Amino acid sequence: MISSAHTSKTRPSGSARLTFVIVLLAAGLRFYQLGAQSLWYDEGNSAAMVGRGIAQIVAAASGDIHPPFYYLLLAGWGALASKSELSLRLLSALFGVIAVAMMFALGKKLFDRRVAVIAAALVALNPFQVYYGQEARMYMLVTLLSAASALLVAHVLTIPGEMASGRFRPRRAGAIIAAYVLVNAAGLYTHYIFPGCPARRIADFYRLAAAPPKEIPRPGHLGHPPGWRADPVSALAAHCDPPARRMAAPDSGRYRLHGRA
Repeated sequence: MISSAHTSKTRPSGSARLTFVIVLLAAGLRFYQLGAQSLWYDEGNSAAMVGRGIAQIVAAASGDIHPPFYYLLLAGWGALASKSELSLRLLSALFGVIAVAMMFALGKKLFDRRVAVIAAALVALNPFQVYYGQEARMYMLVTLLSAASALLVAHVLTIPGEMASGRFRPRRAGAIIAAYVLVNAAGLYTHYIFPGCPARRIADFYRLAAAPPKEIPRPGHLGHPPGWRADPVSALAAHCDPPARRMAAPDSGRYRLHGRA
């Protein structure tokens, strides 16, 4: 006979079920009428890259305002799927949904499940996130990579504490650092605004290096900059803000509808 204690361990928690619902909601918002509108000008530039080879995409990106990584992924995606509006935008929608799950993981790592669920819900319902999640451009990819970079550096910052407590695992630490390097390299080849993310993380490294030994975070416990404890949800949401929104002036209409009716 199965004990109630065993059943409670195997049964999904309330926050896990709620997070699953939030991810489904995020998917529904981003997939809804995904191919209903025709491609607008910038999306047309993305679509033009799909039929090109790797060398052609890299050469074309050298004269463009964006690096080639997203275009390379989109070309591979188009080769497997199709070049319709729905197919081209679906890749961004998937990146947006994964970013919601990534925000939950980041919130749980830095704070607790409550903050993680709230942060994931805010990202799932954020109009900018939904809008750029339905656009065949690189903004959702760089958003996902930014969240992944923040999550990985949160794990990196626990390594000194693991070493001090004797729980250091070299293979795990090496894998985390390698993943951090690869994610940031992918971000740098996706959007030129991405360097702001690792630069912010470098500041965390300096803060950790300057801290007295007794203040080095223990495994699973990170120190937070001023303001994070006061408003952790807003601090987390800032990691998943589309770069196009950050570049637009508050009173500018440049990014309102991009000419799409």
